[in-house]
Amino acid sequence: MTPAISVKNLSKKFKLDNSFLDAFFARFSNVFQNIAIKRSIDPLKNISFDIMPGETVGIIGKNGAGKTTLLKTIAGIPG
Repeated sequence: MTPAISVKNLSKKFKLDNSFLDAFFARFSNVFQNIAIKRSIDPLKNISFDIMPGETVGIIGKNGAGKTTLLKTIAGIPG
């Protein structure tokens, strides 16, 4: 039987705009010497699954886990 939805090795990365943080830490660099600023986040890393016709699927997870990003990516909605 052919899957109704098939996802293979789906990954998504967002680059973060840290211009404010860069300026802030540059100004106070003597106080925050050992802090690394994140440049990107990976809400989805190598996600693979098949949903067969007639199956019901639920997506659960904590806030920020990538649930909405997964659904938007599958649906082809930018963002």
